[in-house]
Amino acid sequence: MPASFRWLSPVDVWSTMAQVAHSSIGDGENLHFVGRLKPGLSFDQAQARMQTVFAGFRQEFKTRLPLGVGEQLFPLRQVVVGAIETPVHALFGAIALVLLIACANLANLLLGRTAARGRELAVRLAIGAGRARLVRQILTESVLLALAGGALGLILADCGLRALLPLMPENLALPAEIHLDRWALLFTGVTSLFVGVVLGLVPAWQATKADPQEGLTEGTGRATTGARTGRLRGALVVSESALSLVLLVGAGLLFRTVANLMRTDAGFDPRRVVAAEIWLTGSRYDSTLSIAVFYDRLRERLEASPGVRSAAVIEAGIPLVRGGNLAVAVDGEYPHATINYRTVTPLYFETMAIPVRRGRDFTAGDVQTAEPVAIVSESFAERFLGGDGLGRVVTVGGRSSAPRRVVAVVGDTKQFIGAPATPTVYVPSAQTPAAFTRIFNSWFPIHVVVRTDGDPGLLKQFLARTIRATDARVPLGRVRTMEEILSASLAFQRFLMLQLVVFAALAVALAAVGIYGVMSYLVTQSTREIGVRIALGALPRHVLGVVIGRGMLFAGLGAIVGLAGALALTRLLASQLYGVKPTDALTLAAVTALLLVVALAACVVPARRATRVDPVVALRSE
Repeated sequence: MPASFRWLSPVDVWSTMAQVAHSSIGDGENLHFVGRLKPGLSFDQAQARMQTVFAGFRQEFKTRLPLGVGEQLFPLRQVVVGAIETPVHALFGAIALVLLIACANLANLLLGRTAARGRELAVRLAIGAGRARLVRQILTESVLLALAGGALGLILADCGLRALLPLMPENLALPAEIHLDRWALLFTGVTSLFVGVVLGLVPAWQATKADPQEGLTEGTGRATTGARTGRLRGALVVSESALSLVLLVGAGLLFRTVANLMRTDAGFDPRRVVAAEIWLTGSRYDSTLSIAVFYDRLRERLEASPGVRSAAVIEAGIPLVRGGNLAVAVDGEYPHATINYRTVTPLYFETMAIPVRRGRDFTAGDVQTAEPVAIVSESFAERFLGGDGLGRVVTVGGRSSAPRRVVAVVGDTKQFIGAPATPTVYVPSAQTPAAFTRIFNSWFPIHVVVRTDGDPGLLKQFLARTIRATDARVPLGRVRTMEEILSASLAFQRFLMLQLVVFAALAVALAAVGIYGVMSYLVTQSTREIGVRIALGALPRHVLGVVIGRGMLFAGLGAIVGLAGALALTRLLASQLYGVKPTDALTLAAVTALLLVVALAACVVPARRATRVDPVVALRSE
């Protein structure tokens, strides 16, 4: 296949099912069926037709299917996009909001520029220039500005993309697939052209409505824009403030979400713990005894090091990483619930600092010839064993598996930060059938975990060397600290938060520039009015209050509109939030205050300049 071809998960070698030995696949029967619909056949029609096939399938394999199992079709796009569809839509919405804010700024600048050129346009009309020609001139200038901005934007986008790719979560997409291609160039070009034309229409229309005689007789100190244009400029500033507040609210909610996730108790202490991935492939470790002997030798080598406090092995998934589940019967009954299954060696709970609430840990005596035992998590004990669970009997696996006595209840650990803990059953590795190890190791790596008294980063190379020294033929995967695994589990939320924070910061900066530009223009256009006020005895603080009050009025109206918009739009982020509601009052108040402070800072400079107007000069210029 071409190098560009990839499946939903990384695959290097493909084969047919018939050519792969049953032992290589394992005893699991998790299969994905992929089909392409016939032309003209809708998804709903295909779903209806497949019900007959599903019914026959259930009838043929009813003895091997769990009770209540169901089958349904779903679009492959749903698997590809998964849980990132809503965040991607949110980010695209953030981009659109920033673009709208930039457009409002540009519209304000073009309106001001057209107003400042009122005398020039009046002269052109007076000497015979047609209004259509003036419209073409203004539109041409607007389009050229927009296209130049689009070209500069592509350069900045390329630099920003290079900076963002290293921060992107590993499971989001391949970095090579995210680049500026011809579609990005075409989209940018068309958007720039559209923005230039649309934003040039308002000043062009304003220029065509101007009276040449009025334009030639107006003085330079008098305002050259009418009330309608002033209201339009004010409305643009209000819209900028409102859109900025929407982005600020979204960024604030995600910031608090990540902070809450970081503070969430995962059920274990990740500090000073290192985990290494291994796979027991081949036929060398084909029995429970040979696997247990390998684990014991490896743990003895690790614990002989002065810097190692304890070491253990866990199969079928480590906390914060996707793991396996298995049917577990309680008193002969199989509950209809997902139950995590883990195989561990002695000292696993001590190594991970998982509290043992009641009972005892696994010991070296829990071997294949001893009484089958199990340890359950608190959520399992509360949900299926009446809260205590000690001495109760559970059956892990199929009905042919031996019943196990529960010897302890331990604290819950999170498989996904932000999600409820899944009930879990732990089985000692020395009592685990080799077939179970082979099955789950075909899906999930086995993890060797080590707790150290020193720097866990320094233990990585030692752990890798020890595994190779114990058996060089055992494949070694990633060696990471548990803090790195915790950080990786939150990578997508942090990445989403980072982008929204960047967009919100850009939006606030643009809004501040817009407010500053409008207030500066109004101060310039109101020079005569300000001069009269000062000449009649107005104090500088009065002039300062008038100018700042006008700017804060725009920002305040924008905040009100923005809060209403934020309450409506941030509900789209509800699925990405944790520990905070879309209507969180603290976040809304904090970002509103931030926007108003930025607006106040943007008004101060024009206001101070207004207080320094010399009334003699202002009146003489008329």
